[in-house]
Amino acid sequence: MMIALAVPALFAVAPAEALTIEPGESLSVRRCVEIALATHPELQVFRSAVDYAAARVGEAKAGYYPSIDLSAGYRKDQAVDIHSRNPAGLPYSTIKDGDDKSASIILQQTLYDFGKTSGSVRVEELGLDSSRLDYDSAADSITFRARVAYYDVLRALSVRDANADTVRAYEKHLQQARDFFEAGTKPRYDVTKAELDLSDERLKLIESENSVKLAWIALNNAMGIGSSAEYALVDGLDFVKYDVMLDAAMQHALEHRPDLLSLIARQKAAQASVSLAKTGFYPAFSALGAYRFDGIEFPLDNGWSLGLTMSVNLFSGFATSRRVDQAVAVLSAERSRIDSLRLEIRREIEQSFLNLQLAEEAIANAEVQVRLATENLDLANRRYEAGVGDPVEVSDAIASMSRANVVRARALHGYKVVQAVIEKAMAKR
Repeated sequence: MMIALAVPALFAVAPAEALTIEPGESLSVRRCVEIALATHPELQVFRSAVDYAAARVGEAKAGYYPSIDLSAGYRKDQAVDIHSRNPAGLPYSTIKDGDDKSASIILQQTLYDFGKTSGSVRVEELGLDSSRLDYDSAADSITFRARVAYYDVLRALSVRDANADTVRAYEKHLQQARDFFEAGTKPRYDVTKAELDLSDERLKLIESENSVKLAWIALNNAMGIGSSAEYALVDGLDFVKYDVMLDAAMQHALEHRPDLLSLIARQKAAQASVSLAKTGFYPAFSALGAYRFDGIEFPLDNGWSLGLTMSVNLFSGFATSRRVDQAVAVLSAERSRIDSLRLEIRREIEQSFLNLQLAEEAIANAEVQVRLATENLDLANRRYEAGVGDPVEVSDAIASMSRANVVRARALHGYKVVQAVIEKAMAKR
């Protein structure tokens, strides 16, 4: 059974010097996953989402603390009195100036609000839990992509090596055909046929070498690095039977899948939102204390006040009822999402186990093909060397050997990929 990678601490990032990949360095699947989890920029999005959710929790908890407001003001007044009269009884205007200065400090503390504040905190805390689980789900996806990209490189290397072996086999056959032609025992056709086969296989080799380069690029991208170094890979595509039971895998997935747990946290948050919305029907009680300065001239008049307030919304166009309806609808949707994801998890795991069985049978069949192709090529070469075989027989045998090696490489790669799919479905790193 494949050993699951240790889950790194949330947001733990390896030192930059530890992530430097030198040309020729040897990397295991585990090491590639560690690099991907530490450096891939996609995870930074989810880290930021967790930070945002944590800040919202802090904002909601602010309702537990008193609020203190300080204000100061200055106002200059000027009034024109057009109704004044002089001693002779004649009207005239007078201008009156005034300066008003004020300052106050007000402290207000909520005493009881029927769960408005605690409900808000509960909703945001569950949102934070969901964000953290979303991060874990993204990390599982990054892990899966890094593993598959690693195996893709191994497959590309195996196909390239198979093509290189085929080229060498055709080169050997071409040399034999030339020797026989020069000795006068074989016609020119044998040489021409061997040259044509060799040319075709060299083109395939060039294409496979390009596929290797593309696979390196994909692996670097999966790890979130910009390196162009073609480092060595220490793990191979060797077959190791993946020993895990379907029921155990299913149970582990339903208990540990972060995307499912995230939906469950959202469902709890939706349930808490329903209760929070209903608090809009209830009053809130708070205490108020103030100290004020006010007047035209210094020293200003001053005084203080204390009091208790109760506030309750009597009518707001049924807005509170509609908020409750919205919260209930969200809760129903979250429950449906959970049921849907559980069905998807079951389908994914059951299908993956069938694919695993198929991949194992494909490997066994590929091994038989390689064995038979090897025997057939050896026989064809001996017949040709003995002068009783023809070049078409040798060419077909070499092509069959090449196909068998490619089929085996792809079968081994398919088994590793299906194994990675199951690990991802089980939320195992």
